[in-house]
Amino acid sequence: MPGESTRSTIDLADVARALDEDVLAQVRHELENVGTVLLRAAGGFDRGVLRALGRALSNGSLQGSYGELPHVDGDREIFSSTPYPNRERILWHHEAAHTDEWPHVQLFACAVAAPAGGATGTADSREVWARLPARTATKFATVGLRYIRNFHAHLGVEWRDALQVSDEDELADVCARRHVEHEWRPDGVLRTSFVTAATATADDRVAFANQILLHHPCVLSPRTQDALTGLFGEREAFPRHVQFGDGTEIPDALVGEILTLYDSLAVRTPWRPGDILILDNRTTAHARDPFEGHRQIEVALGTFRPRPLVATGVG
Repeated sequence: MPGESTRSTIDLADVARALDEDVLAQVRHELENVGTVLLRAAGGFDRGVLRALGRALSNGSLQGSYGELPHVDGDREIFSSTPYPNRERILWHHEAAHTDEWPHVQLFACAVAAPAGGATGTADSREVWARLPARTATKFATVGLRYIRNFHAHLGVEWRDALQVSDEDELADVCARRHVEHEWRPDGVLRTSFVTAATATADDRVAFANQILLHHPCVLSPRTQDALTGLFGEREAFPRHVQFGDGTEIPDALVGEILTLYDSLAVRTPWRPGDILILDNRTTAHARDPFEGHRQIEVALGTFRPRPLVATGVG
């Protein structure tokens, strides 16, 4: 059985030592066994080290195209963390688990730490899976998840960016290739629907790897839910929604239980400039706490690899 969520920490006298072969070997070991490791280095932030470390842990290359995150300073490989209101939490999720491809390795580096708050939490999703009731786990394993997105103007990512396409002809080709259903609604809004696994398997251990808590409307504040209902009516017309893969609704109470479970397993370490947090995106969920002031966290993503279309495959 997997153990409690943990986070290994490696202290370095200089951030450049992150690229030493012995350190890389230790990082790989911790990623395989624990799922997440924090490099706490003197010397401050170094984007070149972040880039080189990401390449070393990702077979020599990084993912440069990903419409959900903005690039930083025109860099083709390094992203800024999710632009989201400081006062709000970003809930537990696995990067790109709502799409057909995702990175196995994800790295975060602290350029500027917030004066208060802003920790990037991690939690072992293998432990979450082990603690789900058997009937619930069977449902997720059998039917997976259906992610629904409605690309309303000025609400979230624009469809061209999210799907990495330039026009409607390319959209149709990309959706067909990626097994994404799409339709143009009578109001001119693009709606996409994609069914994929709720889990991933790494080293024969199953993790509850998904984005339920980023897509399910019940996690929004009552005020926001009321506003979206007033604008769009049914939940399927909200900018984001997630159902069981068979199209049935995931009960609000179950989503609340999942959030509580993740929070009970959370590991948080306040950021220091120069810190690099590395995680196995298949087994480890991450989240962001609210914060005050300015915060700059940069992100590197390993090369994207296919996700299973059904929950019986290996993520």
